[in-house]
Amino acid sequence: MSGARKHGEYVVAALLHDIGKLIRRAKLCNGVDAASHVEESLRFVDQIQDALKAAGLDVDHIKNLIREHHRGAYGVAPYDHAAASERAQGGRGLALENRHEGEIPLVIYIDGGKAAYVPPAPLPATLEEAEELAPRAESPPRNEVCNHYAKSYQRLMKLASELNGRKMGFQQLAETLVYVLRSAATFVPAAVYGVEAPDTSLYAHSVLAAALASTGGEFVLVALDVGKIQDYIRRARVTKGAMAILRGRSLMINLLQKIATRQLLEEVNKRLNAEVATWANVLLDTGGEVLLLLPHVEGLGQILEELEGRVLEDTEGVLTLYAAYTGPHRLDEVQNFKNLLTELERRVTERKMRYREYPSPGPKAPTRYDAVCDFCGRPAKTERIYIRDQSLDLCRLCRDEYHAGLSARNLKAVVVTRGGPPVAGHISQCEAASFKLLDYAVYVIGGDQCDADAFIEVVTRGGRGAAAYLANKPDAFIRRVDYVGYGFFFTNQYLPTEDGAVKSLEDLGDYAVFLKADANEMGKKKAAASAKPSLLLTFAAAVSTAYELYPALLASERRRDDIFVIYAGGDDLALAGGLAALKYASQTARYAERWGFRTAMGIKIDDPHVPIYYAWGEADARLKKAKTRGRDRNIAVVVTEPVEIWIDAEKLGNLYDYAEVDKLAGEEETKRLTRIIYNQLLKMYTAATQNHKKELAKATIELAYVLNRRGEDPQPAIRLVRRLSDLDIAPDNLPKLYNKLAKTDEETLEKLRTAILGLYLLHLKT
Repeated sequence: MSGARKHGEYVVAALLHDIGKLIRRAKLCNGVDAASHVEESLRFVDQIQDALKAAGLDVDHIKNLIREHHRGAYGVAPYDHAAASERAQGGRGLALENRHEGEIPLVIYIDGGKAAYVPPAPLPATLEEAEELAPRAESPPRNEVCNHYAKSYQRLMKLASELNGRKMGFQQLAETLVYVLRSAATFVPAAVYGVEAPDTSLYAHSVLAAALASTGGEFVLVALDVGKIQDYIRRARVTKGAMAILRGRSLMINLLQKIATRQLLEEVNKRLNAEVATWANVLLDTGGEVLLLLPHVEGLGQILEELEGRVLEDTEGVLTLYAAYTGPHRLDEVQNFKNLLTELERRVTERKMRYREYPSPGPKAPTRYDAVCDFCGRPAKTERIYIRDQSLDLCRLCRDEYHAGLSARNLKAVVVTRGGPPVAGHISQCEAASFKLLDYAVYVIGGDQCDADAFIEVVTRGGRGAAAYLANKPDAFIRRVDYVGYGFFFTNQYLPTEDGAVKSLEDLGDYAVFLKADANEMGKKKAAASAKPSLLLTFAAAVSTAYELYPALLASERRRDDIFVIYAGGDDLALAGGLAALKYASQTARYAERWGFRTAMGIKIDDPHVPIYYAWGEADARLKKAKTRGRDRNIAVVVTEPVEIWIDAEKLGNLYDYAEVDKLAGEEETKRLTRIIYNQLLKMYTAATQNHKKELAKATIELAYVLNRRGEDPQPAIRLVRRLSDLDIAPDNLPKLYNKLAKTDEETLEKLRTAILGLYLLHLKT
């Protein structure tokens, strides 16, 4: 690449060349005169020109690149063309008939390629906004689409005004612009003319064009995959302090992939001797996986090898980073993206098969320790901390995770800065944890009275490469501190507390829920979306919205419930808590289904003192069983002994609601009778599923005897079962029920499972 070429101007021009489409459509919807999208993009550049100049960029050059971005091989035109592969579909005119360009929503594909429509709204900052965003089978009405365009335009202009008041370096500016586009344009269609369907988001197209523009026409694809996540999460020997440590552990995993990506970008730029690679080169960053499109650089393999080693060293072997790349590729090979990605995934898999030892042999091998961490069980140098009336001897990692978890009781932001050791002490009434990760100082900031801006100003002073990520704030993430890049992330912002201390599972009562979940057929869906890079980015946005954004906002809404969301990344979810966790998981699965995803869940309900590694091991085993029960439904496996009992996730939420309202508040005799009925129904289900007709007949007769011969009136209990499951267990209906169960009628078996689980939850609540 030519050293004379102004890489920064190319990247910014590629990011902003089509932003005028959003602006133009919003104006047209409101009956306001609108210029061409190119002219509107140029006006937008004028609105942030102070920030561009502060970053050392030539505003006139950026505007000229945008003005000419349709002109053959000039400037960013080749990269715009390569990123717009959806136009190769050969569509003509507007993508939807009888609508003007400001009335066309985004299309995504669900359930085997069926089109669904997403309104062009900004990223939600509230649960209500998230519900409004969910896809629907028919295109939203014109006025609704226009209203959402107006909201996205307002979000864009607000963020632009805040950005223009800040001074940043180029790297920080590029990262902030990426997040501005993500906030305002993730669900705005890029092209509505000349395509068969408006199925590529403006955010996806713009980031891809910017990544390609940074390469000069020769690129590599790089994958970073954080390994051992599930094993790492469940390494917990004690329950005291566990929820704070596990919450901090989840944050550490998310931070690790972000910081490893930052380090990679920095090392690439060192080799190129220029600020070429930026956050605009990051195509995907979710759920332990990162995909980058980077300029070709000599020695990339060595950079990745060293990065893997640093991660292994810094995490003391409990986490690994698998890094691989393909290329160099020519610009025209973007059209062959699916094959390139398939080859990259093959190389990542190949890399995972190669064993890498920790500690590495030789004079730099870590010291052998006699002490053992009370929490994770690793031999390590330990430090004693006190949790209420007990002490724990923790290794460095668990100690850092514990303090990060405490700061996440009311999480505000995470700050990353390149420079000296982390600043210690309380600042601006913030509860802050700090630690080193690779070459960066990391701060986890929280607290009810925390002044996040003041904290950011103190800890970023004198640091290089500073960035601040606000929790669940896509609408207000650019703060008032200069020379900091800004972004946002979605995560559980609260932890259940009592008198200011994070609760332990023992505080929840007699029972705790341990739950693991992930989406079905995600590999198949991802492969289908990989036909085009912009389509893959749009798909990733849908996954993130369903499994990261919505669960985070829902957790904030239900923060008074005893729910500990331990990990939510990609399509994976791990949580623990009281019975309210069942409703939370059910709502998450329901919302994800609206985006075309089906969720499998494994649930273990047990004594809160049970070892966490055992409980989550059981939940994981049940998750695997749930996946065998049908990948086209939201299935939760709750019981495996003496027989497997599973239920639709939405029904599980309904049963929880019923248990909340009813709680078996009737006579003691009714409570005793329902316990007997529960046991008999469980016997009947076990016999029916194992095809033991003799045992089924015996259990049915015993149930009839109980209902007919006991002194109390059985009708309240019979009505209760019917309300729970629509299952009629009245004595005169039992012969019919027996016949259906003997034939293993699936509809009847499902009602029976629902009745069993409903009674189970009612008794747990009682």
